[in-house]
Amino acid sequence: MALTALLGLITTAVARAETPLPMIDVESRCTVAADRGIQRADCINSEQRAYDLLGSQWERVEDRFRIGCVKQFGGVLMAYTALARCAADSLMVQDLNRKREEKPFRYR
Repeated sequence: MALTALLGLITTAVARAETPLPMIDVESRCTVAADRGIQRADCINSEQRAYDLLGSQWERVEDRFRIGCVKQFGGVLMAYTALARCAADSLMVQDLNRKREEKPFRYR
């Protein structure tokens, strides 16, 4: 019973450590972008595409990379487009760092 309680605490701690996909105020972000000459509709469309893409990527990104992406692209004007690029780059790095089975070199 004590072991079950301990496992429950560990699972809860791990779940809390995970960085969720941030909620970004896209309407405000795109209003600011429109003030800088970007079409509001284009901004909202690109943010929607990026958000939809992130929905399938974010959980596969290691938490340390998620934290880095949010820190790097956080702030008032955080954008899903920037987070999506960061997540894609992070997934590529994760793949490069993944241990692969080492096979001996073979001569023909």
